Amino acid sequence: MVSGRCIVTVAAFAAMMLSGSAAWADIFDIGSTFTIGGTNAPNTFGQTVTLSPGTTTIDGGALTLTQQIVDQSSGEWLILTVQATGSDIYSSTDADWSIFASGIDLTELSNGIAFYLDWGTNGVLANPTTGFGSIPLLGTNPITGSGNVFGGLLNGSADGITQWPTPTGALLDPFGIINDSGIAPPGLNEFQDAIEVAAAPVPEPSSLVMLAVGIAGFAALRRRRRRA
Repeated sequence: MVSGRCIVTVAAFAAMMLSGSAAWADIFDIGSTFTIGGTNAPNTFGQTVTLSPGTTTIDGGALTLTQQIVDQSSGEWLILTVQATGSDIYSSTDADWSIFASGIDLTELSNGIAFYLDWGTNGVLANPTTGFGSIPLLGTNPITGSGNVFGGLLNGSADGITQWPTPTGALLDPFGIINDSGIAPPGLNEFQDAIEVAAAPVPEPSSLVMLAVGIAGFAALRRRRRRA
């Protein structure tokens, strides 16, 4: 067994589901930019890309980045798939490995719902048998409905956001620690990372009225105290 550590940057995992509409109105800010970078993946790189569904080359052509947006009843998913155009998604199993995306903008006040990630080969994601390090096993892939992926549901730790609050991705120290999850490194040539958001609930008019009355009452109480 390879010793080491692995990190995802979402801090809290809990079994919380939020209800929502089956259709979401472009919560991810299409046309905005975000940064993506990595180490030992298979190179060290970093660059700015446009948030837009489709496939583009990154890292000087060594990788492709495919962006997908998928609507589900619980929210809207942004799926980022990075695939090596050469051989593997890593250059050494003995070195640290990472891919992170940051600065992902949203069009409205939203709540972070969930995330998942996995490695794969030629468009087919691996089927891990257990979590490892700090990366939990989510279970069934929430997009395809089959196969296991790593991930979790957020326990309100990313509520009220207009930008995904932390870099999303993974760090393996070293890459060979992936063996602990039941996935063998040889042949892995892609990494998929996905985040889900939903529009934050808008307060009902009655709640807003009660808030306004409370503020007005507090102001009147302060005036009375000044007169006294």
